[in-house]
Order: sequence, then structure tokens, then C-alpha cells
Amino acid sequence: MTLKRPTTIILFLTLCLAMTTVLYQGKHSAAELQENLLNFADKHGLRAGVVAYRQQNNSSPALFSFGHDGKANEIPASSELKFKLASLSKPVTAALVLKVLDERKMSTDTPLASLLPSELLPLATEASEITVRQLLQHTAGFDTQESFDPFFMTEEELASRTEHTKQPVKNCTDVLQIMREVPLQFSPGTAYAYSNLGYCYLEKIIETATGLPYEQAVRQYLPETKAFTLSVDNQTIEYTLSFPERDWLVSRPQVISAAGGWISDISSYWEFASTALNPAVATPPPFPQSRNYYGLGWRVWKNGNEQLFTHFGAMPDVFTVVIRDHSGPLVLALFLGRPGNPDQAFAEFYQQMLPLLP
Repeated sequence: MTLKRPTTIILFLTLCLAMTTVLYQGKHSAAELQENLLNFADKHGLRAGVVAYRQQNNSSPALFSFGHDGKANEIPASSELKFKLASLSKPVTAALVLKVLDERKMSTDTPLASLLPSELLPLATEASEITVRQLLQHTAGFDTQESFDPFFMTEEELASRTEHTKQPVKNCTDVLQIMREVPLQFSPGTAYAYSNLGYCYLEKIIETATGLPYEQAVRQYLPETKAFTLSVDNQTIEYTLSFPERDWLVSRPQVISAAGGWISDISSYWEFASTALNPAVATPPPFPQSRNYYGLGWRVWKNGNEQLFTHFGAMPDVFTVVIRDHSGPLVLALFLGRPGNPDQAFAEFYQQMLPLLP
């Protein structure tokens, strides 16, 4: 297999270069920050949102909201509304994986093959090399730019791409079984390529290790997530999905689950993001990378003499962002709407918001 260059997402890393020296100064008013948020939302077609940000005294976060819930009765956006978190779900999954490994005195370099039954493992020869760390860091060999993302298609499309008979897809396990025969796109551990499928494997590791369904395990081991849900019935935002987006697997929280299925109000996710980070989160990949890289569940940034940890999520009509340091979150934003270019939107959010925070 030809080794893939460790420069996947070149556009994104190019955007990142301008962001490595941003320092937050705390010399701006709340009104200026909120005006910037409204301008940002307007530019990127975000119709509503709730934003929490750290205050000077580091007490409870300040909250700002605009727009409404997207429903006919047009309830104003507020901190009580439950939004889709999209890929802000990945730090949750990573936190539990690291906790389970620590409890069992296991390494992140533990092979996937020793943790899951063989009928769930990829059939590719290189699959035996995949480790937990590689799944967490998106370096396990799955690259949607060279292949496809099974979650951003319908059951019928997935069956066609994998030469399977169309079948109901109810959860992550179904996706893993369908995807087993798809070859890896690069040798594990040699490159970075963002992968929802990798976090699907992490869900199964959690379930196998704890003996609990993923949703129950998260709530039991991470009590700060008690208000999180994977039930779309508990969602209080009305997202507008086109055809065929409404039939894509990513639109089913129970299927995208560990990679992007969680639903929460902003205060509950702020509580999760306020918990202490496992030091392993900042582990860099084993190959050359820029000053900014994807660690274990968070993207790690060099910001002056500090480290910042970020994630953003984008799926049909959804955009979410979290930025934190070692002591807790700096800003958390849950939006109704999806930018045309989520990478570019995140880069702008980082550049525009961070200097305004205390």
C-alpha cells in the first residue's frame, strides 16, 4: 500500500497558520463580542444560536442568544434549548475511552484487534495494526476524501457503494459490519484524515469494555453528561433538512452516536467541557505535523505560551464550536444552520472571537 502523505486537509492547515499567534486580551466589551457574533452568523447563514463565554471573574459563563428554535411558534433561542452537538460528541467519547483505559491500566497503543470481536474488524490486512490511539487521532487509515463517509448517505447509497443488499441501519454496529470489506486508504499511523468511522469503533470498544450500551456508559462514567441525549424526540431545535439529507445516516443520533450524535443544552455541555482534561489528550501524532494537531479527542493549538483545545462540528443545518484551555472552556457556540465552508467558518470564529475573551 502506498503511504499517504501526512498533509491531508492542506487547506485547513493553511488556515490554521494565521491562527497560531492569536492572544486573548479581555479588553473588549460584551456588546462588541455580541456584535461580532451576529456579523459572523449573518455571513455564514446561521439563523439562530446560543453562545456561552468565559467572564473576567471566571464565574458562571455569560450567555448570548439570537434567533428562534426554527419551529412555527418561534420560541426565542435560549440556554434551555437542546441542540445537536455534531462532532462536539467526539471529545465526550474520547474522555470515556481514556477513563476506561486508565481504569484497566491499558495503553492507548492497545491494538483494536485485541479489544473487539473479529466479526467487527476491517478485513484489510493492515487492520491488525490499528490502535486505540490511532482511532482517537484520526490516523487509523480511514480517509473519506479517498473513499466515502458512510454516514453522509442513505441506506440505499451505502449498500450501493459497498455492494451489499440494502438493509436497515439502526446503530454504529450495523455501519461497521457493512464497512468491513472497504479497504483502508493508508497504512495506520502514517497520516491524519478525519474519520467518523474511527469513532464508531471507539463506541464498540466502550461497550465491550464496560458491558453497557454506549449511551448508558457515557452517563454512568461521565456524570456531567446526565442531561445529554441521543433521542431526537428530546431535541428542541427544528432543523431544516433537504432531500436526501433527512435520510442520511448522520441525521440519526443513534447511528452517528459516538462520532456526532449527542444532543444537549449549552449549560450541560459547558459543564462537560469544564472537567479536567486527561494529560494524554495533548499527545501528538507520531509523524511530522504543524504546531497544531489533532490530539486524543481534541485539536491542540499552540497559542503563545499556552495550549488551547478546540473542536467544531458540522452536519446538515448544524454548526457547533468549543474552545477551551487547561482550566476549562473559553467559548462554546451552538448554531442552527451550516456554513458553506465549515473549515473556513471555524478559522474565522477562532480569529474573531478569541481576542475578545477575558
